[in-house]
Amino acid sequence: PGHWVYKLNPETGKVEVLIKNLAMPNGIVFSPDGSRLYVADTGGHKRHPDPKYHDYPDTVTCYAVSKKGKLGKKLFTIDEGSDGMAVDVKGNLYLTHGQVQVYDADGKKLETIEVPEKPANVCFGGKDYKTLFITARTSLYQVRLAHAGAMSLRNK
Repeated sequence: PGHWVYKLNPETGKVEVLIKNLAMPNGIVFSPDGSRLYVADTGGHKRHPDPKYHDYPDTVTCYAVSKKGKLGKKLFTIDEGSDGMAVDVKGNLYLTHGQVQVYDADGKKLETIEVPEKPANVCFGGKDYKTLFITARTSLYQVRLAHAGAMSLRNK
């Protein structure tokens, strides 16, 4: 037990720890081809019950994933946390940190999508999957985008 990322093998039911040393893992998403895993850690800050995590920063870290599903090395870290994440078909990553921050597959910031209040989560939807829905404290916002959201493995 800890603030870790786990992997469940659906065939055996075995649970394996993939990533340790996180303050508060708060989001996980794969790239469209499954070759990258993004993990948001919203940091410890003073809200964490364990003081050893109080100085952990907010981050999103990208890890390589092998074709056999094994976690590989860290590829990069974005120095912003995220309460929610989504990925589009181009591999762009949408983070909710103050506003909606958009990064390319290599961690380069592309743009900021501004909404009237702090966003909590994002997901793609609509008939063509090109609408980004953004939840916030009191409202739901939507933004039309050029690229569709990536389908999760569950939806393929």
